[in-house]
Amino acid sequence: MTLKEHLHENRSGIVDQWFETVVGTYQEETRGPLRRQNAPFTNPVGFNTREGLEGLFDGLLKGMMPSETSRFLDGIVRIRAVQDFAPSEAVRFIFQLVPIQGVLRLMTC
Repeated sequence: MTLKEHLHENRSGIVDQWFETVVGTYQEETRGPLRRQNAPFTNPVGFNTREGLEGLFDGLLKGMMPSETSRFLDGIVRIRAVQDFAPSEAVRFIFQLVPIQGVLRLMTC
């Protein structure tokens, strides 16, 4: 089985772990609401973050061009930019995908 097939097969778990990693960058009192509600009007931050991560991961799997995935990246970065994140913290979530259990293990196989 190829790396791409492994990643596709484990997509849901990997994206869930990635989302949890991103949620972990928020204040503790904010984390619960981000996890609980997944609707665009009642929880726009959680909804857009999850949707963006899913879109970025799918783009990675499909080999999409940056112009096709930039809207997902843009949605997450814009939210984090207006919050109390430094610019480097606002984009750190991109690199948090690599150490997720499953992704790193599959990449070293």
